[in-house]
Amino acid sequence: MDWYVEEKRHYPRFGDNVCAWLSFMNDSAVYASLTMDLGLSGARFSTHHSVRKGEGVDLHLQLPAGAVQCSGTVCWTRAKSDGMQMFGVEFGRLTDQERVHLLRHLGRESDVSSLVSI
Repeated sequence: MDWYVEEKRHYPRFGDNVCAWLSFMNDSAVYASLTMDLGLSGARFSTHHSVRKGEGVDLHLQLPAGAVQCSGTVCWTRAKSDGMQMFGVEFGRLTDQERVHLLRHLGRESDVSSLVSI
């Protein structure tokens, strides 16, 4: 049987490992992680921490051009056979400066000029 999953992303994702710190709304701990993929509107992570769809998360992504700090929402989760949990986060509002950092990191320099001059 073929399974079809509707693609809901508005921007492409790039397989990229970026150092990230995550703190979940109902947990005072901060978790270190790497992105499994990254795009302008979200990222995929893997962790031992139990994560629920709809859960809020504060993110700190350490990009070479500068940090991106924002809030996001867990939009899907999937248990892996090794005990890890994979999950996707949709970013909340990003500043223009944070968008520029992301666009440059993703190699999309041509899209930087469409933003407000910084």
